[in-house]
Amino acid sequence: MESIPISPCVGCPAHLSASQIASKYGIYTNVISRWRDQALAALPGAFNDQAATDQAAKEVAWEKEREELYAEIGKLSTQLAWMKKMWSPA
Repeated sequence: MESIPISPCVGCPAHLSASQIASKYGIYTNVISRWRDQALAALPGAFNDQAATDQAAKEVAWEKEREELYAEIGKLSTQLAWMKKMWSPA
C-alpha cells in the first residue's frame, strides 16, 4: 500500500480534498475526516511538556503494576506446584 503524503500546508492549492485522497488510496472519506480530527486534537499536546510528563508517569505506574503482577504469577505458580506435589498419589 502506498503511503499518504503529508502536505506541509493544509491550505496550499496543491492540497487534495478528502474525497480526492479517499479515491486515490481506496479508503472512505469519513476515515480521513476522523484521522484529521484526531490529529488536530492531539497536535497541541504533542508540543506540551506536561503531556510528556504525564506519559512518563503512566509508564512508571504500568511498569510497577507489571512487576507486581509478575510477582503474583510467580507466587501462584509456586503454590500450584506445591499443591500438585502434595496431592499427587505417590
